[in-house]
Order: sequence, then C-alpha cells, then structure tokens
Amino acid sequence: IQTQPRLIVHLPSLSYINAQTSTIPFYNCFQNSQLPRLCDLRDPNVSILYISPFPLEQETLQYYFKILQASGVRSPADRVTVMHPENYARLPKGSSLTKMVLWSPRMMRILAQHVRGKTAYIVPGVVGSEDLMLAAKLQLPLLGAEPTIAPLYATKSGGKRIFEAADVVTPIGAYDMFQDEELYTLLAKFIVTYPEYTKWLIKIDHEFGGRGIAYVDVNRLKEMQNVDWPNVDLEKLKSAVESELREFMPKRVKIVSSWLYTSWSAYVKDFRTYGGIIEACPGTCMSSPSVNVFIHPTGKVDVLSAQEQILSPQFCCVGAQFPQTNVPYTALRNAALSIANVCYQKHIIGYASIDFVVYKKENQLRLWAVDLDLHLTDNSLAHQLFTFVTLGSTIDEETGYAVCTPYPGATPAERHYIYSGIIYHPYIPSIRHSVFFGQCKEKGISFDVQERTGTLFHLIDTLLRGCVGILCMGKTENEVLTHLWSFIEFLQHQLYNTGTTMIDDNQTNFGHISAACRALNHGRLGAKLQNPRKPQLRTTKT
Repeated sequence: IQTQPRLIVHLPSLSYINAQTSTIPFYNCFQNSQLPRLCDLRDPNVSILYISPFPLEQETLQYYFKILQASGVRSPADRVTVMHPENYARLPKGSSLTKMVLWSPRMMRILAQHVRGKTAYIVPGVVGSEDLMLAAKLQLPLLGAEPTIAPLYATKSGGKRIFEAADVVTPIGAYDMFQDEELYTLLAKFIVTYPEYTKWLIKIDHEFGGRGIAYVDVNRLKEMQNVDWPNVDLEKLKSAVESELREFMPKRVKIVSSWLYTSWSAYVKDFRTYGGIIEACPGTCMSSPSVNVFIHPTGKVDVLSAQEQILSPQFCCVGAQFPQTNVPYTALRNAALSIANVCYQKHIIGYASIDFVVYKKENQLRLWAVDLDLHLTDNSLAHQLFTFVTLGSTIDEETGYAVCTPYPGATPAERHYIYSGIIYHPYIPSIRHSVFFGQCKEKGISFDVQERTGTLFHLIDTLLRGCVGILCMGKTENEVLTHLWSFIEFLQHQLYNTGTTMIDDNQTNFGHISAACRALNHGRLGAKLQNPRKPQLRTTKT
C-alpha cells in the first residue's frame, strides 16, 4: 500500500473519556492541532482527507499550502479535501471529533462516498472505542493501536508492563494500584528502603500531559528528619512514616495540576477509580528526552527523532527542542527500538513516543523509561514538519543530529529547532490576525526559504480560536532560542496591549511557556554535556 496511489484519512481526534475532555482547555482547538499532517503530501502518491472539528478559514489552509509549495509539493490544494461535521456546534461540549463525525449523518454519507473503491486508511489521534466504530462503518483500517488493546497499554501502568517486557530500566516503584491503603503502605516502604530518593511521584493511570501527577517531598516528612540510619529500626520507621502519611497526606503532598484536582480527596477519588502508580524521582534530573517512533504493520520500526522535552511546570511537557545533546543518541535509540518491538508483539502499530529521564548516579548517567504515548504527538509532528521544510534533512545515526542541504550546491549543515507547543490564552482572539502577522514579519519573525531557517507558525485556525504555536529553526541552538524569545516577547507585548488581567492556569499556558523559554534563554534547562558521543550511559537493569 505504501507504493501505490492511496488516500490517507487524517482524523486527529482526542478520544478521551468525557470526564477528561470536559476539563481540557481549548479542547476542540487541540483536536485540530495537527494540520501539519498535510506534509504527507510529499509523497506524490498520497491524497489527503483531513477532518477538522470546525470549519477552517481559507487563509489558514492557504498558509499551509504555501509551506507545501515552498518545499516542492505541486498544487497541494488539488490533493487535499477538508471536511468538518455538520453538527459540530450542536453536540455536547467535550465531544470527541470522532463522535462528532458519527453523530453527523450527512458527513457520514459523504465520507462513505469519498473513500468507496479507493485504497485508503485512517490515521487516528488518541484512539477510543468510537474510532473503531467509525473505521468499521467506513470499512477502513486504522493505522494505530486497536481500541481494544490501547486501554491496556496506553495507561501509566500499561506502559510499565511494556517497559518490563522490553527489559529497559524503569524507576523503582509499583503499578496497577487502586486502593489508597495500598498507596500509603507501599509509599512508606519505598521512602524508608530507598532514602537516596527524596521525591516520590504518584500518577493517575489514565491521565496525560502531567495532569495526574502528585509528589511527596521526603524532606517535608517529620519522621524522616535526623534519622540515625546505621542504627535505625526500619520496620518501626516504616510504620511511623506510614502513620504520618495517612494523617497528614493533604499537607505533605503537592498536586501539580491543582486547578484540576483542588484537594487530595479529589485526587484520591480518581486514583481509586482509574488506578495509578508510584515511582521514584531522581534528585537531579539532567534531561527529559523523548523518542518518537513509527511501527509499521510489518513490524519494521522507524526511529523518527529524539527530542529534549521542555517542561513547565514541573513534570508537564509544553514543547520540544532538537537535537537533544545530554544523552548518547545510540542508547536512546536502542532503548526505544526494544520498547517498540514489544509494542508490535502486543499488536500495537502506528506512531508512538517514549519518554525518558536521565540522571547521574555514582558518576554514571542512568536512563529510565517513564512514559509511553500510543499516538502521534504534537512534538513528534513538529519534527515531521521540520524534516519536510528542510527538504528531507537526515539524522546522523551516531549523534542524532540533523543535517540539511538547503538548496542545490549548498554545503550540508546542521539544523536545530525548538517547538513552543500550542500556546493558548483567552485574550489571543483580541489580537487582529492580519496586523499581528504583518508586525511579526516587520520584526523578522519569519521563515527564510533559501536558507531554511527562521520561524514557522503552527496555526490551529485564525487567532480567533485563541491558540497559536511556533517552530523555530536555525543553524545553532543560540539562533533558535533567539527566534523563540523574540516571538514570546512580541506575543507578551501584544497581550499586554489588549489590557489583559490575571487569569487562572486552566485558562492559559502562556505563563508556563514563557517561563520555560526564559529558563532556556538563560541556559538553565540543565547541565549540557559538550560531546554526546563520549558519555557512557547505563541502561541495563540493576
């Protein structure tokens, strides 16, 4: 099928459960955050049917068509069909895109006619039971984890099972937990048994993006103060720590997304319902790399990229930087391949991303696998857009760096990028769309087609949707950081001019993203190793 004319149905639905979709800010916008999927048109045999959760403005599509044309795709508009469900505005808030399609009879008829008799398949987003129903109605295969399998392995506990089968190192901890009684007992046991770890994470199984994370700082536990370790009675200490946790957990625990879980009791309620895990957190995390892979239906695995995650607030990924330079690329690649091969054995195909943490212990780098996403993430898609606009830049198999030849006769050179993620803010719609982009161009926030450097916008639709992202590309890390910071300062100025007031964290992520950019701009992301080829990384189990 990869060598013949085919139709790709792109359905970027976020088919989470209703309890989650109702609490995701700008949910429908995030269901349309993957317009760069149009880069699949680089293959002349591909036509695309893109399904959007709402009508797209023509100027948004024209922007992406210009990017496609500037990178060698001829007449892209003739090979793309964009549809949206006719009932999108009449359905309950928090309906997934796939449900919108299923509940729109006219669109279902048009879809069936459009795919009939063609070699076609669906590339989903986050897969749910409704995606399987739609695929069955259209009689099309899904290029992704089957909805009957995904719930088993797309959770925090499911990822642990995959990692164990792949024989990669994971943090000390426990998974498949549903009782808070078990949580207190095991947490106390780990705290006393492994005093070298001063922070312990608790994660709710079904959550994502750092939303379900809480942590206990051991230094805040009174029973762990001034312990005489050579002479301590471990069982007695464990019992005392457990008692303290049971009595004072609401005061000792820190919930990362406090806007979502406003109290420990609210957090525990979801922990009991969906399950969760406990895991150790290293004292000093040097790096949080993520490896993006594609698992072919034949079992072949492509490692697409290894990125450094941009975290803000703590444990929450907002964007990505490339290349990552803290870890030997071959170690990340080998660990990701092992995990992807196990995924295939579990009948999981399509896009996946594996998150790691790297820290130093006994003067050696240690690598832990910590999370698994079984869908095409925005960060992974940003790399695909980068590869596309740099005319097929290739990755060095030893270092993980990308090399680009921007135009015929040019000397191949390294390319770096940084992706902001989707920035959302309720006052972005107050900014005039045409004026905003005109001023960006005046300030040099633009893309150089000749050198393949500069800034591309990641548009959801027009600015009236309240969301925008950027992908900054350059020849050096400093260059891309300069591009990013120029945009963040400019956007901050625009928002200030709209007369914005203080708003809650659940209404915007701009504060977190600007804080992360400020830290990057001042070189505080983490200790950088000068040469990624030299450090030896321990990845075997201990």
